[in-house]
Amino acid sequence: MFNKTKSSLALLAAITFSGSASAAIITQWEYSTLLTFTGAGFDSGTGQQIVNDSELSWGQTVASGGHFTLDNETTDDGNRSALTIGNPTGDSPSLVGGGEATGTVETVTTPISDFSELTLAQIGIGNTLTHWNNPISSSYATLETGALLDTLTLNPVGEPGNTVDAPSINFDFKFLETLNNPPNNGDCVSGTPEPCGDLWGFIGIQNTNLEFDFQGNTYYASVLVLGQNPGDASPIAELDIDQCTALGFDEGCQGFITNENAATTAKFGFAITVAPTSVPLPAAVWLFGSALVGFAGFSRFRKSNKA
Repeated sequence: MFNKTKSSLALLAAITFSGSASAAIITQWEYSTLLTFTGAGFDSGTGQQIVNDSELSWGQTVASGGHFTLDNETTDDGNRSALTIGNPTGDSPSLVGGGEATGTVETVTTPISDFSELTLAQIGIGNTLTHWNNPISSSYATLETGALLDTLTLNPVGEPGNTVDAPSINFDFKFLETLNNPPNNGDCVSGTPEPCGDLWGFIGIQNTNLEFDFQGNTYYASVLVLGQNPGDASPIAELDIDQCTALGFDEGCQGFITNENAATTAKFGFAITVAPTSVPLPAAVWLFGSALVGFAGFSRFRKSNKA
């Protein structure tokens, strides 16, 4: 009787241990990631503002309901500026139109101390964010604030339907439209030549080591911001104190500046690791190769003026 009970307990222990054991580490994932605008705020003024999942645009009203104009990205005859979300994956990559970015990404199974250690196969490519800076009248209402939501869905390669929703990131940003012709020469910060550039920025976003569990194992997702083309540095970097103050932030904000008649594009990406990364970056900075990027100053003024 004693032996039978002992054997039963041993069998129960074996079953319990087997049930709690983790599955093998997933080494490759299919992914779908989506970046969308979830809100926007404009100052007072005239013109037409367009707000949807993949576009925030403002400026001259156009009867056709068109969007914005910049060199080879002309969609109408209006003088308009915009922030747009694009999709670099698929057969027809575009900086406008949004949509889910898809592909495959390999898990990083060894500890890393710098995101530059990642291979291309270990970086999942997500959506792009582009600021199209056009000259517009100071009478038009311009963008001041907005919000973005970045979601990520993963599926182990070879296991269709076995999906996991990785942590999403929802964050607010601010935008500063500047005077193209300030009243006093040199009013652009740091002596930047006129016309002054416009500024986009945010602060305090946790983007590394976003933890999630799958089949008994813990993984970590880290969101990266890349340049538009392979090898390009990220356009997003830590801004100086004057730039942060102009946006209404404390020191340590991040963002980019776009010159007049130009566009700035940041490409979002991500990495999946099996251990928390120890990347030596300032707290909550969305950077990949940030040390390569320098920023000129910009005007403290809030409105563009082509009168």
